[in-house]
Amino acid sequence: MKIMFLKQSKTVVESLKNFYETTGYLADYESHKWQKDTAPQWFNHYYKFTSNLIMQISYECSKTNYGMTIIAKLKEIIVAFRDGNSEYELIREKLRELKEERSKNRKSKNLDEQIAWLEHLNQNIEYMLPKFTKCFNFNTGEKSCSESISIDKTKISQSSIANQYVVLDLETNGLRTANDDLLSIALYDPSNGKTYSRLLPLELQPTVLTTYINGIDDTDIENEVPLNQKEFDDLITEFKLTDKIILFYSGGKFDYNFLSKYCTRHKICGMESLRFENIKDKIASDVYAAGNLTKDNLCNALGISGVSKVHNGINDCYLEWRLFEQFVCDRLLIKNDCIYKFSDDYIIPASYLTSFPRLAELANIEVPILCHQHSLLFEFYLPSNLTKKIRKFPTNITGISIENMINSMVGAKQCDSKEFLILNNSKLKIVGKLPSKYEEIPIIKNEDGTLKSLAPENEEYIRAVNETCDVVRSGIDKVIDFIKTKIFLNKEIRTQEISFSENNKVLALCDLSSDDAVLEIKTFDIFNSYKAEDIIRQMYYQKGNRELYAMSVIFELSYTKKGEQRIDNLIFKIYKVEIIKK
Repeated sequence: MKIMFLKQSKTVVESLKNFYETTGYLADYESHKWQKDTAPQWFNHYYKFTSNLIMQISYECSKTNYGMTIIAKLKEIIVAFRDGNSEYELIREKLRELKEERSKNRKSKNLDEQIAWLEHLNQNIEYMLPKFTKCFNFNTGEKSCSESISIDKTKISQSSIANQYVVLDLETNGLRTANDDLLSIALYDPSNGKTYSRLLPLELQPTVLTTYINGIDDTDIENEVPLNQKEFDDLITEFKLTDKIILFYSGGKFDYNFLSKYCTRHKICGMESLRFENIKDKIASDVYAAGNLTKDNLCNALGISGVSKVHNGINDCYLEWRLFEQFVCDRLLIKNDCIYKFSDDYIIPASYLTSFPRLAELANIEVPILCHQHSLLFEFYLPSNLTKKIRKFPTNITGISIENMINSMVGAKQCDSKEFLILNNSKLKIVGKLPSKYEEIPIIKNEDGTLKSLAPENEEYIRAVNETCDVVRSGIDKVIDFIKTKIFLNKEIRTQEISFSENNKVLALCDLSSDDAVLEIKTFDIFNSYKAEDIIRQMYYQKGNRELYAMSVIFELSYTKKGEQRIDNLIFKIYKVEIIKK
């Protein structure tokens, strides 16, 4: 019997004989055994055996978290169906064939090694393979909703918002909502401790690939049946889902989309009448912290017990609810890997209003809608003989060093804003700390425009940064003269001056400023960047009654045939900016 797996499940069905032949009769099995409790490695393959299948599972690599994290990505599953007999007889048959070949030929080391392996395999294959039960087939049937429901009164929440929500958690066989199987559904009502926990059978794929994440293995689901319309309807009634908001915790709408695809595939109606909300959307945090905001990381940081290496649907629901309670009820904010309890006395840096998408809502601040016009006033190319000598560094150290160099060259007076900023930050009470994804380079900004490393291991790196700045410094007198005479009219120039919004709810730090003008400096092409709106908003809060200017320091890059980065031009562009509040 031929079983048709979903084409997109990357499954290839082979006969047992072909499977054995192409894998050299499992010749590398000993070093490529499937480890259900261990994450697969990229560019590797594994042998996995179940009660009715023999498989070789191969992985390639993929990147997540803005390209910073490399993970294994499923490449292919080669499957052969067992029948309880052929998987043993084919090995014995091959062994007889090779022994006969050896009897007719002179000695061969390669042949002897093959025979030795097959003799070992013949003796041990019955122990390697799980007991054959029945031919592989996708399960059908029905199950009542009540079979999966229980009540745990120790899990009743005392929160005043508990009766508004139900928590949903899914465990899946991968990240592809349309092509990977849904393995389990869990629901938890915090107002009464009622739970629903349901395993689901494989329908698209031949085997479970995510046991190391969720603890679910092939044997756990071999007798399970799919969810149907009646059970779904009963679930809605039992948990009063039409009257509540269904919470889930995932990147984007992963859980919602996965469940939606499952219901569509099974012609289950009713999801359109339900309201879903992602807990992550309630977390006020830096957009770049997303890869660090795992449920486990947050629970550990906040001292929420119950975190387990292997995920469980119901336990995850409990944890997710406690996170939701704290973030909503305690108004938590995450910045610089620290979790703070928000205070209305805290004055928000303007740059946070975009980089922290939920912050304005948390602080009850209305973010203005702005439009702007910009006109190019000045453009300067660093001479090519100097451009050849400079480097662009992979971290934000490039921007820090160039701004510090310009501050020194224009003779900018450092405003004493540090004390105020420390006081402002102290209004946020720290309640937890996340593991840091980044290694900070501690530095001091010298008055001469150079940087000093505070860690011996970074001294060579900072020395190279300073060397690049020295080269740039030697060739930008015209830029500095324009800033001093045309923007600031030879008046006193300040750096790190603090400006406040009219309601004192938002602050902005100025790169360079005077009584009459503000200059914002960025080491990218501001008005051809997705960050343009962010910069405009920050400049709006800097403005007051002053003229606004922006300078883009642009590294034009190309790559050699060897893939090495090359700087073709370093361009300085200064713009006049007009901002209007709609």
